[in-house]
Amino acid sequence: MIQRDGASQAIVTVQVRDVAGKPAANQRFLLQASGPNGMVVSATEITTDGNGQASILITAPPSSSVGDLISVALTPVDGNGIAVQASRTLGIGLTPLNGTV
Repeated sequence: MIQRDGASQAIVTVQVRDVAGKPAANQRFLLQASGPNGMVVSATEITTDGNGQASILITAPPSSSVGDLISVALTPVDGNGIAVQASRTLGIGLTPLNGTV
């Protein structure tokens, strides 16, 4: 969860492994984010590094925004941008600015 203040941020790191359990380098993902107006996701595409990891930065929407969840769908794609597996979705909850519900 991150605070709905237009400034709080969350770093989301994905760890990708192949069928043998080894880190999967150079796996490309397309990202599609949805949530309250004013939220910012740092990338629409990421590629895993040599350790099979890739990260994005999510910035919370302003306190005036409506909605309590940011959803980010990650779709693994090949070099042509064609999906090679089903998307996975992660959610980040938002807390009110003053911390009350």
